[in-house]
Amino acid sequence: GCSLVFYDAFLRQMSLTGIGYAIIAMTVFSFYLIFIQKSIKNINPLTFSFYVILTTAISFIILSNPTKFPPLTPEKIFIALGIALIPTFIAVTLLYIAIERIGSIYVSIFSTIEPIVTITASYILLKENVVILQIIGMISILLGIILPNYKKMVKNV
Repeated sequence: GCSLVFYDAFLRQMSLTGIGYAIIAMTVFSFYLIFIQKSIKNINPLTFSFYVILTTAISFIILSNPTKFPPLTPEKIFIALGIALIPTFIAVTLLYIAIERIGSIYVSIFSTIEPIVTITASYILLKENVVILQIIGMISILLGIILPNYKKMVKNV
């Protein structure tokens, strides 16, 4: 399913360095999910999110030179706050709540819906072109999630 969703990327000249970074990112994220599941046992996910984001912010400030940031405009501040709230705070908090409730294995399985959401949002918001192979890929991904988990999903409803 994913290979069909990303077929366009495979048709273009791809950088082996980029593929290597993607594999490293997937590996690090997998260990991150396992680490979170082990760490979050006795901590409120909201508190955990706060400390993770605070640590990231402090690291960013230490590792970058804040005096070299471009001048802030109201539009840039609005965009920064939007990015801080929606894809950072809300997404990270929901991720931690999901790991706490269903575990990192199921979170990683259900996170494969991300390409479907991204393609659908790009189609709606950015008027990106979506071809039939990508739609078949998205359906394959959904079936790959639903079919193996169908009995468990029906049992919990």
